[in-house]
Amino acid sequence: MPVAPELKLDLNARYEFPLGNWEGFLQGNVSYVGDRTIDIRDTEATLIGTLPDYTIVDASMGISQNGLSLSLFVDNLFDERAITGRYIECAIGTCFGEHYNVVARPMTAGIRFGREF
Repeated sequence: MPVAPELKLDLNARYEFPLGNWEGFLQGNVSYVGDRTIDIRDTEATLIGTLPDYTIVDASMGISQNGLSLSLFVDNLFDERAITGRYIECAIGTCFGEHYNVVARPMTAGIRFGREF
């Protein structure tokens, strides 16, 4: 694949355990994406550049019982400012290679409540 990184890894671990009358869990996810180009054309790839590698870590914990669930989560735990994409608005010759980076969502924490029907 011409624009895919040589290495991309995802590791997800989940531990479930009883917590009184509830079922508890702890979960973590690590995603790594190696450096890569974003254009198969040589001139454009040279002008736009290579995207650097990045690692994103997510974590969550929660409880569930009888179709109800409550969890706390933190996405992008270390607030990695990963560049996930890059683009230009118009042709390289017109915009002179002015590019815009697409970055990963910053660290986000929250609570999820769910109900299964």
